[in-house]
Amino acid sequence: IWKYQEPVCHYLGSASPKIIHSYREKHGEGGFSACAYSLMWQIHNKYNHFDPSGLQQYIKSQDKTNNPLAFSLVNEIEKEINIYCIARLKKEFGDSISQWWHEGIPQKIRIKAREDAENSGEYNHPEKFLYLIDWLDIISKNFTLFGEIFTINAKPTDSKKKRLAWLRKINEIRNIVDHPPRGGVSDDQLEYLTRIHDEFILRLKNEVK
Repeated sequence: IWKYQEPVCHYLGSASPKIIHSYREKHGEGGFSACAYSLMWQIHNKYNHFDPSGLQQYIKSQDKTNNPLAFSLVNEIEKEINIYCIARLKKEFGDSISQWWHEGIPQKIRIKAREDAENSGEYNHPEKFLYLIDWLDIISKNFTLFGEIFTINAKPTDSKKKRLAWLRKINEIRNIVDHPPRGGVSDDQLEYLTRIHDEFILRLKNEVK
């Protein structure tokens, strides 16, 4: 048994505080599985015959080859959403931040964005601290303004949740590329992201013509 324990002990004994912290912050069944497979991987590196069920799938999920392109695509989607939605909210409610910001942005998001802005020394433009997951709630709140252009892979008669499901999936991919320890973007995820990116950017270009 010790021969299988030894690679794990060596890995954890020489790991940086950041790596140790990444193990400690994992919770729930998913976190337990991720920790277990990560340590099994250390054993597999030394004894390649050690290959329990699910390990190869986990190893593949940690491949970060696709992350740089995924990061670029997500960033462009997020940037274009920010530009388009703020312009649309200003057109609807007024250019003053006391108008579009107050009327168009949910209160809890406004409070959090202002806190983040002030902590960063930015007092005039809290909208710089709106994130992709925030836009999901903002678009949902103002669905009469955004529903048509933000409906992808769904019908106009579908529920709001289904019409915006793609945006939640994009945010899940964003979380992967923003936090490398969470793994890599799979080929299927990259293909999905690329397709959504191309369709959405084209929609925005046609909208602003």
